[in-house]
Order: sequence, then C-alpha cells, then structure tokens
Amino acid sequence: MEKGFTLVETIVVIGIMMLLSGLFVGYNRTADEQVALFKDQALLVGAINRAKALAQQKLSVDANNKALNACAFGVRINSERDFFIFADKKSSANLPCINDNGQPASNYQYDLSEELESFSLDKRLSFTSGIGQDIIFVPPDLRLEGSSLPFIITIQNADNSRIAKVTITQGGQINTE
Repeated sequence: MEKGFTLVETIVVIGIMMLLSGLFVGYNRTADEQVALFKDQALLVGAINRAKALAQQKLSVDANNKALNACAFGVRINSERDFFIFADKKSSANLPCINDNGQPASNYQYDLSEELESFSLDKRLSFTSGIGQDIIFVPPDLRLEGSSLPFIITIQNADNSRIAKVTITQGGQINTE
C-alpha cells in the first residue's frame, strides 16, 4: 500500500481551508469598520469636550496669539464627513459678551472665519443626522445654545449596518451608543 493522500482528500482539505480563509477575511473587514466607527465617534466626543473646555477657560487667543474676542465655543457638523471646532466671536472687540441689557455681543452660531480646528471622518463613514447643526457652549455656566435639544448626532457606515450615536444634553453631558 502506498503512503500519502488521495486527490479527493487533498481537494477536501483545500476547500475547507478556502472556506475558513473567506470567513476570516469577511470578519476582519467587519471588525475594521467597527473600529473605524468607534474611533471616529471618540474623535467627535473629543472635539465636543475640547470646545467645552475652551469655553470653560474662555480662551482669548488662538495658536498664533491673535485675539479671538470669543463669547462662546462650539462644534459644527459641516457636511457628511467634516466637522470643526469654532470660536463664536463678538461683533466688536470692545463689547462685553453680555451687555447691561442682557443682550449677547455674538450670535451663538458659526459664521465664516471662526473655525479653529477641523476634523474628517473615515472615508467609509458619514454623518446621517446633525449636519449643519452648531453645538455651542456659552461660559460661564456652559449652557448649550441651539435649535433642538438634546443634540443627537449619528454616524454610520456606507451600507447602514453599523451606527454610532452621540447625544449632548442641555447640561452638556455627552452620551454615546
């Protein structure tokens, strides 16, 4: 009797190995998308926390030591993939943020040229809610200004099979799902 494997045994082993390899590659891609989703959700939460910290510090100068004249800081979801931190600047550098009549010196929304730091989501992900919204923290009590509270921002992958949510409440608490 000859030693070795028959042709049928070899084909069966190769077939099983190909099946297992295909499952592993598919699982690896799914896990990679999930990691990208969680990474970008954490990036968004970090940007929101940074805007809140800037408002708490009432930052008065930018990285180039130029005066900001800002009354509030926020995050704007600008498009399906882009968002940024901005400083809501006063209409005049000489005005206090709130005048004696209780009127603000800024409009509590993003205007052109107020951008401080910009970020982009992974190319496989996009925002599906919150686009065009401003999340603004107003010092000293860090109250949230905006049209709808709580803010709910949703990030998902291209085929809508994975979703991550970030919710910001009136008090500035950030929740993730």
